[in-house]
Amino acid sequence: MTAANIPKNLLRRPSAMMMDREEYEKLQSAALLKCINAQECAVKEKHLRTLILGTYNDRGAGVFWANLTKIQLESNLVISWKFCHVLHKLLRDGEPHVLTDSLKYVSKLSALGQLWSHLKEGGGMLIKHYCTVLVKKLIFHQHNQQIPGNLSLTESQLEALGSEGVDNWFELSVEVMDYLDAILQLQQSGLPEKELVGHSDRFIPIFGKLKQFYASSSNLQYFKFLVSVPSLPENPPNFVIASDIGNYVCPQVLVHERQGNESPSDSQSVEDVKLVDFNDLVPSQTTVETDHHSISSGISASQETEKDRIINTLRHELDDTKATVFRINQEYALMNQKSRAQMLELEESVAHSKEMLNQLLEENERYRLKNEQLENEKNQLIDEQRENTQNQIVVLEEKFQKMKDAYRSLREEHIKTLKNLSQVQKQLEDGNADKLEPELCKSEQEFANEIQQLKLENEDLNAQVCCQEKEMQVLQISIDQMTEQYAKLESKAKDADACNVELENQITALNHQLTVLKSDCELNCTLLNDHFLTFCKLLSNAMNDTLREIESPAFEQQVTCSAEYFFSKIQPVQENIENMRNLVAEKISDSKLSDESAVLSHLFNLCYCFSTFFRLGQAALRILATSDNVESKLVGNCAIFWRFF
Repeated sequence: MTAANIPKNLLRRPSAMMMDREEYEKLQSAALLKCINAQECAVKEKHLRTLILGTYNDRGAGVFWANLTKIQLESNLVISWKFCHVLHKLLRDGEPHVLTDSLKYVSKLSALGQLWSHLKEGGGMLIKHYCTVLVKKLIFHQHNQQIPGNLSLTESQLEALGSEGVDNWFELSVEVMDYLDAILQLQQSGLPEKELVGHSDRFIPIFGKLKQFYASSSNLQYFKFLVSVPSLPENPPNFVIASDIGNYVCPQVLVHERQGNESPSDSQSVEDVKLVDFNDLVPSQTTVETDHHSISSGISASQETEKDRIINTLRHELDDTKATVFRINQEYALMNQKSRAQMLELEESVAHSKEMLNQLLEENERYRLKNEQLENEKNQLIDEQRENTQNQIVVLEEKFQKMKDAYRSLREEHIKTLKNLSQVQKQLEDGNADKLEPELCKSEQEFANEIQQLKLENEDLNAQVCCQEKEMQVLQISIDQMTEQYAKLESKAKDADACNVELENQITALNHQLTVLKSDCELNCTLLNDHFLTFCKLLSNAMNDTLREIESPAFEQQVTCSAEYFFSKIQPVQENIENMRNLVAEKISDSKLSDESAVLSHLFNLCYCFSTFFRLGQAALRILATSDNVESKLVGNCAIFWRFF
């Protein structure tokens, strides 16, 4: 059958597939309008679910973006916020092709955020930040297309991300770490410090390991010619304190350019160039094998080895200095580049500010014209209201005059009624005089009862007055007794005054004796101090003699001491120092000047211990100079010793 034989009415009839498509688009459009509207309420889940299922049915977000052209996003704040919320839901839970379909509208999202960023109050800045988050999410998924919108990955998917190479893992880790830093900074700035206790402590062990890794990597000879490994501070910055964040300088690894003078010389073989420099980590040990038949040859060999070691150390220091100079030059170049970038950004911001200023001036002019128009309309409305008010006043005056006349007539009628009422009352009083006599008798009886009650109350008051008079007599007797006691106390006070005068005389005599004793005591203290200083000078001279004896050549040949015996003498010195410290503390707390011989005795013992300790230490140091780990042992024991000072 050909198309010519088909009736025309059947050709114009749409197919079932087209009808289903139209019904589907109408359903999606209705759901979108119900989700994104100007009502200040949450988006209903059923309408949002319809849009999400539509993306799976359509295998993308084409219908969503096509229907979105019917809505004016810039017209209302609530509409823009709901649009961002719905789009975020679609990117997370919708079909994977929603991400690729939405990439074409990144500029629209940026423009929407820029539009609402001018509204400083309300939700303008929220919409601006929301649009920024959506744009960053789309760009992230564009770079990492294997990651779904909900960011949930299985173990196999995670392994597949790094199957093409380790670089993919590294780039993804760096990008995720940047997002993690931004989230932590937002968390630190938005939440109180009490709720963040323990969160920041999780990174302290990682910071210590990273610092140790940087320190060990900086000593590798291989890296010294390639990169400059930065050094981390002792403690990580505290994000709670704003000054730590402002003063903290982020470490940057600078790659060195390969130059001829910074690489190892060609005369050295590959085996001669050390990849790891152990000179800074392990102290150098010189082992000399002494032979009874060739002592002189061994000494010359050790000297040559020491000279080579010094030459190698100087070379390494020279290479480190060159690397440091090169790193400083690169840091200067990097800082210069950053400064130029900041200058360009500032110029762009100035140009943008000028553009915004012009727009504001235009809007100000437009608002001024609109204000003048509104002012004219207001004056017209005032004139019309004034005319209406005057007409209403005239009508109200007429009504008031009518009411006044009616009030006058009612007043005259009321006066007449009062006159008639007084006449009627007089007539009634003449007829009711006989009826009032019983009431008068009743009132007289009530008055008689009240008089009787008052007489009884008067008698009670007289009895109370008698009682109070008796109490006054008792009080008078007690007053007389107190007067007698006061006279006795006055006589005792005169006796006490006489005693006070006698005591004052005694105090004056005692003060004189005290002054004499003070002068004697000061004289004794001066003599004691002179003796004490003379004794200290003698002890100082003895210590100086000990030091000179230690430095003499004869001492090195005559006195010897083992390390164990020297270390055993540390404990007596520590005990003497502790005793001296306790004695000085007691003398400071107790200002008595008795028993000064104890201080001199302890000081003499301490000086003797120090003298012996220095002699043994010098002798033991000469013997320990050839043993292993001399420096570490001496440092440890010196730390123990000086802790008691």
